[in-house]
Amino acid sequence: MIKNFLWSLFSEDGRISSKRFFGGMAATSLCVTLLANSFSHGDIKPSDTLVEATAAFAALSLGISAWQTIKIRKDGTEKIGDQDS
Repeated sequence: MIKNFLWSLFSEDGRISSKRFFGGMAATSLCVTLLANSFSHGDIKPSDTLVEATAAFAALSLGISAWQTIKIRKDGTEKIGDQDS
C-alpha cells in the first residue's frame, strides 16, 4: 500500500518522473535539515544561500511538473519535448 502510494507520487504514466523525484528529495532533505537544526546549536547550521537554493530547486521542479500535468489535462494533448526517461 505504501509502495503503491510512493510509486504514484513520483510516477507519471507508469514511469518515474525525474522532476517529481528530485523535487521531492530536495523538499525532504530541506525539511530534515531544518528539523535537525532546530535541535542543534547555532554554530552548526547550513549556509542561508544553500537552504534558499534547495528550496528554490524543490519549488521549481515540483512547480514545473505540476504545470505540465495541469496543461496536459486542460489541453488534452501529449507532452512536447518530454525529457523524462
